[in-house]
Amino acid sequence: MLLSQFIPDIRRPALFFSVRPGLTAFLLFAVSISTLPTQVMALEGILIDEVVEQEVGVEEAAQEQAVNLGFIVPDDNFDQWVFNLNGTIDKGGVKTRQKLRDLADSRIEELDRLCSLNEPQKQKLRLAAHGDIVRLFDQVELVRAKFSKVRNDQNKFNQIFQDVQPLQTAINSEQFGTDSFFYKTVAKTLTPEQVRRFEDSQLDRRRFQYRAAIAIVVAQLENSVPLLEKQRHDLIELTLRETPIPRRFGQYNHQMVLAQMSEIPTAELEKILDPVQARIIHDQLGQIRGMKRWLIQQGILDADSPRKNNDVDD
Repeated sequence: MLLSQFIPDIRRPALFFSVRPGLTAFLLFAVSISTLPTQVMALEGILIDEVVEQEVGVEEAAQEQAVNLGFIVPDDNFDQWVFNLNGTIDKGGVKTRQKLRDLADSRIEELDRLCSLNEPQKQKLRLAAHGDIVRLFDQVELVRAKFSKVRNDQNKFNQIFQDVQPLQTAINSEQFGTDSFFYKTVAKTLTPEQVRRFEDSQLDRRRFQYRAAIAIVVAQLENSVPLLEKQRHDLIELTLRETPIPRRFGQYNHQMVLAQMSEIPTAELEKILDPVQARIIHDQLGQIRGMKRWLIQQGILDADSPRKNNDVDD
């Protein structure tokens, strides 16, 4: 006897499921000894359970297949890539977020010592710094959502690094720089005299950072090109004088300095270096000359900055 004969007046879309023979016998027995409403409810419950079990089984099979294929990326990998704190995982960026808050407080305190801020000015700067932090972590969560979708798909996974790399650059670079809400709020909130003091202070800071970065690179160049003390000093001063101060500093300082040095005319380098030294350094600089466009895209260098640094006295 067909199961439909027990419930001939039920008007609903047909359901097609694969039910085991033993389960079919049980259903026939249950329907035969129950009222019609009870029959329908029991049948629906059993069939829904079957569907849930099948869906769970499909999901588990997919995960098992990914493992068997040897490609499954843990969730923690994303935090390790983006928030790498000396090789440790900062899950969810909690420590990074607090680090940025502390940095914002120190910047406001420094500005207060320099410009004697009033309380409304401090409050506006705190809100601006908070906005910078929120904007950064919003970008992180957008990329995290993309990561979650492709983390077990080997064919699509490599695409995620195109989004992760700018986050790494942003987090490891100088914060609250010229593109930030904080920096723009300073110009709108402070008096003209306070702004002048702030800009002079920022220029001094960036010049000091650039000089330090150049000195490190020159010291590394000496691994292959030994320099006299005067040559070392003159090369640092030449680079500082002939190249613009970068917009921001961070993990790509080495590449940035070499790309800047590659713009210095060869004739100027030859005034400091002997022919052998000049040839070796010229060859090393030539290998990184094409990276300048990428540094501009990352916001590290300005596309329209003059080659000569007018902020450094000759």
